[in-house]
Amino acid sequence: MGSFQQDIDHLILLYLKGEATQEQIAALKYWIAASEENKLIFKSIQKIWESETSSNAIKLSARREEIWAAASRKKTSLQRKGSPAKSVLWAAVLTFFLIFSAIAFYYRANDEPPLEKTISWLKKENPAGQRSTHLLPDGTRVWLNAMSSLEYPEVFSDSIRRVKITGEAYFDVASNPIKPFIAEVQGIHVEALGTAFNVKNFSNESTRAVSLLEGRVRVSGFEKDQSYILDPGYEILMEKNRVDFHVQTIDFDASFGWKEGILMFNGDDFVTFKRSIERWFGVTMKVTGDPPTDWNIRAKYYNESLKNILRDISFNKNLDFEMVNKDLILKF
Repeated sequence: MGSFQQDIDHLILLYLKGEATQEQIAALKYWIAASEENKLIFKSIQKIWESETSSNAIKLSARREEIWAAASRKKTSLQRKGSPAKSVLWAAVLTFFLIFSAIAFYYRANDEPPLEKTISWLKKENPAGQRSTHLLPDGTRVWLNAMSSLEYPEVFSDSIRRVKITGEAYFDVASNPIKPFIAEVQGIHVEALGTAFNVKNFSNESTRAVSLLEGRVRVSGFEKDQSYILDPGYEILMEKNRVDFHVQTIDFDASFGWKEGILMFNGDDFVTFKRSIERWFGVTMKVTGDPPTDWNIRAKYYNESLKNILRDISFNKNLDFEMVNKDLILKF
């Protein structure tokens, strides 16, 4: 098999396996369009590949020489009739390599790699009761709350920095005006250049929020391609089962305090209180008796122990408590 034929075979195989780059696909298309014989060769190999009678590798190995030989016999027959097939073939060969070289030069000139690389994604997860910080490849620092996860590529692309979040995270984004930073949060995109912001989207809460400390962010992903540019000191709140949103000024401790060890209750009912305690301390709360319907707790604790928090609350809410392993039992 000649060198040129081997090159075409390799391109066709990469294309059929779905592994060809854009420049390889373009080069193959030019070769196919160069002559009717090239088109027949490609269609014959493609037909065998799509057959389900045996493995693709065995089929191609056994048949491709036969396909090329048949195409060669057809060219010879045309030449005997006075057809200029040989000159057309060499013209097609020359055209193919000139185009392939031009495409390769274009990608190199634009600093694009000639072959696509598979980038691995990393995932960081925190269980209940655990918080962590992470440094991303671009220098962005992320504070990850309990019961939250962060996904990001080992290496960011040349044009965009994209991460995925569940739960809650605070970002101190490294400035790079030509490479936007985007945090994906259940269909919502938060785009920043050089910014400090917080995203909150716990699966067991009905509201998600984006809170901005400094810089500017564009929040998008709403119906009808809506987007909103958020200014520092404001946050956007979105109900998960609705498409609208509203904007309000932030309470620093309520929006960002968790990363500094501040546990805050701002008029919370018992269900919200229970959910916060379980997430913050990694316990399971079990309740005996009936909690007051007017729970409405307002309190702020800084790096305080669970025992001290419950002791403080028990004075006002008339409850007893005990810990059994990871089970917190509240008695009313």
